[in-house]
Amino acid sequence: GLPPPRPRRRSSRPRTGRSGSENRQVRFLAARISEALDEAGALEAETAALLEGDETYACLLTVPGIGPRTAAQLAVSVDIGRFPDHDHLASYCGIARG
Repeated sequence: GLPPPRPRRRSSRPRTGRSGSENRQVRFLAARISEALDEAGALEAETAALLEGDETYACLLTVPGIGPRTAAQLAVSVDIGRFPDHDHLASYCGIARG
């Protein structure tokens, strides 16, 4: 008779082929991520424009560790006048140096 079939060897190489549905899903997700990043960028630009002349926002940007996003959030939600100096504000924000 015939010899028994040889077992198939598993390749150590990753599969590179993708089905059509996987490619559609990847393209869909990539488009959604791109849209979300574009929207986030537009919102950040709009927020910066709204706070451009705000003295509190400008002051917060001078504090080490506070960037535009954190400064905007603090400018609209925290009365920074209650802090005697930027060290106390940094401590409140959880970014005080050790």
